[in-house]
Amino acid sequence: MQLQDLVIDDPEHGVFRVHRSTMTSDEVLTLERERIFERCWLYVGHESEVTEPGSYRRRQIAGRPLFMIRGSDGVVRVLQNTCRHRGAMVCRTDAGSAEAFTCFYHGWTYNNKGELVGVPDAQAYPPSFDRSQLSLHEPRTQSYRGFTFVNFAPHFAPGAEDLVSYLGDARAFIDLVADQSAAGIRIVPNSIRYGINANWKLMSENSVDSYHVPSLHQTYLQYMARQGVTVALQEKGKSWGIELGKGHGAFSGLQRSEGAYGSAATRLSDATREHIERIRQAQIERYGDELGDWAPSRVNFLVYPNLAFVGNTTVRTIWPVDARSTEVIAWNIVPADETGAALDARANDLPLFQGPGGFATPDDVEALESCQAGFAAREVEWTDLSKGLQRPPQSTDEAQIRAFWRQWHADVQGFPSPRVAHDRATPAAR
Repeated sequence: MQLQDLVIDDPEHGVFRVHRSTMTSDEVLTLERERIFERCWLYVGHESEVTEPGSYRRRQIAGRPLFMIRGSDGVVRVLQNTCRHRGAMVCRTDAGSAEAFTCFYHGWTYNNKGELVGVPDAQAYPPSFDRSQLSLHEPRTQSYRGFTFVNFAPHFAPGAEDLVSYLGDARAFIDLVADQSAAGIRIVPNSIRYGINANWKLMSENSVDSYHVPSLHQTYLQYMARQGVTVALQEKGKSWGIELGKGHGAFSGLQRSEGAYGSAATRLSDATREHIERIRQAQIERYGDELGDWAPSRVNFLVYPNLAFVGNTTVRTIWPVDARSTEVIAWNIVPADETGAALDARANDLPLFQGPGGFATPDDVEALESCQAGFAAREVEWTDLSKGLQRPPQSTDEAQIRAFWRQWHADVQGFPSPRVAHDRATPAAR
């Protein structure tokens, strides 16, 4: 099948379909690595993870070994984790603090700004040997509100735009997360990591899909009901699923009784709930009354292609391992000044709901792996994603998922933007 035929996008006739070979084909994955992951801005980490000079976190991004480090000059950098001599990794632990990194193979030494500062038997090298040209390689790196991204596309490559332009309207939702506390936010150390025997795009879809909640997550809903907290989708007109351009998308719609802001809400003290409500009111003052429907704890959004924010508590990355398997890594987001019961509740909330043994993740994993198994029925060629295509958007519609696929389809064909921009006029992100 030709690339242009992989997605049928016909809003006028209410048809949006994706060919299922996009979820099984090794050739498609090769194109994705080349035309998406080699060109898009990809999340590495948050600056709060490296607060002190010399502190670092090791990451694997688009198959490359990297580490994020705050240099002795206070600048946060992302460096390729490979010695410029023979290639060995110079940063050999996942986290820590260092003034310098010495390659264990031949002893080349780099400072915490990535500069080559020591070479054994340096006098043996010819006059053309210039250590200033042999610093650890630094890919193109930019940050927004402390969230740090890299881009492996050459600066002159088509579509090699800056991060702010790339994020576009998704910035408004990152702002909601970043502004949940006047003190800022931080990432709690450690992470949740698990594998799924399914294509990575299924998890990107799932991250902004509220349609599945009532049927798939019944155990969670029943548990919350026993705790005296009702979780439901908001009424029509009070919840949206929207396209944010460039493949990004969001939905708002989950609501909980008692003004609760998390599945651990019943364990929070009255003082903590009041604190959370003050945060919400401060955000409404900043962004306007419309934020009532976009309270950050009720919003899931995807930064294309593989960065998902789940409410204001979790950020996760979704990486293809091969055409039929995926790795997911998730981190807890907390207000920088949060302590005590509120911090404990948030820290417990991530594994309770999204951990490999939590309420949501096993359901999601089973569903996505079931989809992947179902794709073996090759006579059934198409997935239908037309829900809500010809009506004003609601949270249980699929506009935000269509936004992902439109950008994906443009990217794999090498086009700068989708042929169809959006379903119809949607509420603008503030």
